Amino acid sequence: MRTSSSTPGSTGSRARSSRAAGTLAEAEGEKPEDLPAAVRQRAGLAVSIMHRPRLLFLDEPTAGVDVRSRALFWELIQEESEAGATIFVTTHFLEEADYCDRVCFIDAGRLIADAPPEELRRRYSPGYRVEVALPPGARVAAAGLLGGEATPTEAGLALAGGPLDARVLGALARLVAAHPEARVSIEQPAMTDVFRRVLAEAGAAR
Repeated sequence: MRTSSSTPGSTGSRARSSRAAGTLAEAEGEKPEDLPAAVRQRAGLAVSIMHRPRLLFLDEPTAGVDVRSRALFWELIQEESEAGATIFVTTHFLEEADYCDRVCFIDAGRLIADAPPEELRRRYSPGYRVEVALPPGARVAAAGLLGGEATPTEAGLALAGGPLDARVLGALARLVAAHPEARVSIEQPAMTDVFRRVLAEAGAAR
């Protein structure tokens, strides 16, 4: 396998290309079709960003790539985006949608959703679930800090539904400041569930 460049890219893009390539020197002379899928994907990403493209289409760039390398791929993709590139990515890993500014769902050749990830969660999920574990004696005061929307649980309090917006985050910050012993956990609606809801509503509308 050999890669070459006839047009110099920016220093930043070349550095990112080198990081994407990783230890590909060991594959020198190998036929691309004989390489493992993960190595081919790394090589493809390295070549695609070498010249600092302004528009880049990546078709399932992390398919066949291990979890650790997938994180590196998305780090490099986001760096290219921050450098000014417009990047379209297709993926069958729905959790990767959160790396993107906008998400499009396509079913049977039709565009059925197009919005930022958080907007899709707002439209097609029950919302975030926040659980606060704290001693029984502190729960009444804590509920007041949460604006009366909290419901009691065995461990403390819960907020279910709605966005995780500045109002909710501010209330949680005040609660933790007043009750340092509190333990807060936040459950994000899974993009897989959002996708299923979008498909169901699109199917019902046909």
